[in-house]
Amino acid sequence: MANQLYEFTIKVTRGDGCDLPKNMAGAYVPCYVGAPNFQVAVQRGVAAITGLHYLFQDIQGQVREIPFASWTEYIAKVWPDFPDHFPSQGELPSLVERGTVFFGPFAGF
Repeated sequence: MANQLYEFTIKVTRGDGCDLPKNMAGAYVPCYVGAPNFQVAVQRGVAAITGLHYLFQDIQGQVREIPFASWTEYIAKVWPDFPDHFPSQGELPSLVERGTVFFGPFAGF
């Protein structure tokens, strides 16, 4: 498989037309991207979030590669309250191969 799965957190602020609740100025958004390298992953993630009318501010922390084989364990450990929010282990390879971008739960501020 040419693409790998990358994960990073994007800091965004309110843009015209975004779905952010009015009492929040912005959010930290976990971003998951199928890409051949981390630079392309960041480019795709930023394009996807700005396409939803959020204003990109920064990447928080490091960009990490997540091994496909440990996806189920990763979700159980990192997102134990939100397993249904994410694709299943079986869905993941085709999403990554297509270069899909998906987001975890937003943490507003």
